[in-house]
Amino acid sequence: MRQAIAKHLAILDEAGVVERVPGGTGREVRYRLRGGALAIASAAAGATSVAREASIRQGRTSLERRRAGNVALTRCRAGARTADDAR
Repeated sequence: MRQAIAKHLAILDEAGVVERVPGGTGREVRYRLRGGALAIASAAAGATSVAREASIRQGRTSLERRRAGNVALTRCRAGARTADDAR
């Protein structure tokens, strides 16, 4: 468990989210959050959320258009002579 935590902290240190601070005794290493690090992460998460929502809306619109097209096609096949007759 400690090794996993140490690896995660090392990755966060490389990413600039945390930094090592003096004061540990023996093999103990202490870290602290870097100022502004979470603001950057929060902004990135917000931008990702906006993009994801736009993608979901686009997919929903596309699906609704397909469903509407399939309904008209089904009506046409059910006995109407043309697509206009199906309406």
